[in-house]
Amino acid sequence: MSDTTMILLGCAGGLLPDILRLVKGRHDPNIGDYWKSWSFWLGLFFAVILGGLAVYLIKPTQLAEALAIGFSAPEILSRLFAKEQPDRTRDSGEMSMRTWWAI
Repeated sequence: MSDTTMILLGCAGGLLPDILRLVKGRHDPNIGDYWKSWSFWLGLFFAVILGGLAVYLIKPTQLAEALAIGFSAPEILSRLFAKEQPDRTRDSGEMSMRTWWAI
């Protein structure tokens, strides 16, 4: 596959987290407000660019790898910089397995 095809797949992978969030919230009556906000479109633009950039830098050899890398890069950063961090401790002070996998 050509580098351009891989980069475009990375860009498509960068779209996936927001597409999944929109599908998940399809019954939310306020979803129209979300689409109209400039922060959504700015975030979507940077997610697409970041997905393509990650694929360009990592240079995957298979289509599925390019899509996964494009998906992972913005998803990881959005979770890292999210305002709300999940509670990582249980009552006993240890992290649960479900919480660890959700991080």
